[in-house]
Amino acid sequence: MKKSLLSIGITSLLFINGCATYVKVRMLKPSEFNVGSVRKIAISEFKFNGNYSSNDDHSIASIAANALVNAITGNNNNSSNTYSSYKIKQLFLNELSRNGHFKIIEKNNFLPINDYDNSLEKLNQIKSSTDAEAILTGNGNYSVTDNGEWIDDITYKDGIKITNKKYRINRRVETSLSYRFINISTGEILASKTNSSSSNNSEVGTDQESARHNLNDWKNEINQQIESLTEKSVKQIAPYYVYEDREVKEGKSYIMKSAFKDAQLDKWEEAKFKWENVVKNKDFLTQDSKEDFIFSKYNLGIYYEINGEPEKSELIFQECYDLSKNYFYIEAKGRAITRKYELERLKKQNIIDNKN
Repeated sequence: MKKSLLSIGITSLLFINGCATYVKVRMLKPSEFNVGSVRKIAISEFKFNGNYSSNDDHSIASIAANALVNAITGNNNNSSNTYSSYKIKQLFLNELSRNGHFKIIEKNNFLPINDYDNSLEKLNQIKSSTDAEAILTGNGNYSVTDNGEWIDDITYKDGIKITNKKYRINRRVETSLSYRFINISTGEILASKTNSSSSNNSEVGTDQESARHNLNDWKNEINQQIESLTEKSVKQIAPYYVYEDREVKEGKSYIMKSAFKDAQLDKWEEAKFKWENVVKNKDFLTQDSKEDFIFSKYNLGIYYEINGEPEKSELIFQECYDLSKNYFYIEAKGRAITRKYELERLKKQNIIDNKN
């Protein structure tokens, strides 16, 4: 269990600085919300609406842009839009599949559940047609706002000031995505949140049309924001892996260098055995490699930290500080304490058994 859920993947050696080397380690992080033992989920299609506004409505480009937005956002009773509810659902499907924590039930197409429609009767209808334990539903919206103005473009030629008029458009794109994670059996909302994103961009042109042409396509910006918000939302309901930097001390003695190479090759058990030997035989270290004793203890602390035993790491890092008075080890101790709380949260989320 510990090996599979807290597996460490050293992917790259970043740099070497004296006897210290930084590597990347793969760590499992708890989700923000605790959804209990739920594993089988269904995903509803998300309602998604948008709007566009501009303060230069009399330009040809603005008229065309507003006509395009009205056509694709569902205004004037047109049901098509830039980001269909089906596409939002697919983004969640893809992100949840990559995460791997939940099993996605796709037997039926579930309609969005609004605030007045998440009754047990409605949920029982869904439950009768699937073995899903919870359903993910929600909605979203975006807005694109353009503010244009004529500005003075001042240049100098042969000491003469030349002033030309140019047009500048400032664009703000805002996107929000709200979701609710509902237990189908009880109707309990296990998780609910609204995540938002925004960006600002500005371009200048000789006139309104050229300035607008210089701006990036706002639809691409919305796509990027929605993808980012979907990824963020999934991390809030499902545990996820991240890569973090860890410093492993290489040391000066042969056995320390050998252990370091083992760690590079992801042979942590072999490296641990050698570091323990250095600690046990510290009296045999040469004067030049006396510091390897503390380094080996610290490396053992790293081993326990990334293998689900942060309590041991905390004690080891404190011992290293007591021996060296180097605040570096106090920082490592703080990281171990944080990891201890993360593992406690993972246990509550039924990810790790009590032996870890």
